Amino acid sequence: MGNGESELQPKDIGKLWGAIKEIRTALIGIDGTNGLRGEFREFAERMEARQDEHEAQLKERVEWERDLESRLQLYLTKTRKDTCEGLHALDVYKEQLEKEDRQIDEDKQEQRRMSLELKKMRTTMFVSIACVVITVFGSITVALINTNKGATNGPVRAIQQSTQGPLDNSRP
Repeated sequence: MGNGESELQPKDIGKLWGAIKEIRTALIGIDGTNGLRGEFREFAERMEARQDEHEAQLKERVEWERDLESRLQLYLTKTRKDTCEGLHALDVYKEQLEKEDRQIDEDKQEQRRMSLELKKMRTTMFVSIACVVITVFGSITVALINTNKGATNGPVRAIQQSTQGPLDNSRP
């Protein structure tokens, strides 16, 4: 068996070399340009051409979008302002809303002013009433003091004198 193995070995090596040559021919090709490497080169060239084509289309599309955007801006800023009735109506509506907002603000200011005036009037009325009450209590106090000193006219007459002034004695 030892000799049989050595005889088979060169045959197997030859088969391996033949398989390697076949693989090399499949990969590189007979003249070095065809085979899988050649097909890969053709594929890469086609892909580069396709990519260049897509880039050109993209560039055209970007230019088209810019042109369209500039025409739209021109329409919106110049042409539309002159011809669009809705735009004029919208401006009138916005002015009306601003006017209403100003009127509301003025009304609120007027309400605040009126509320302040009302508070002032209430305070003035309260102070006036307090002064009247103090004056009345003062008059009553003076009348009571006079009646305690022995005034002859009586307490009612003293109150009348302090509130109405001196009484005329000529009346009954």
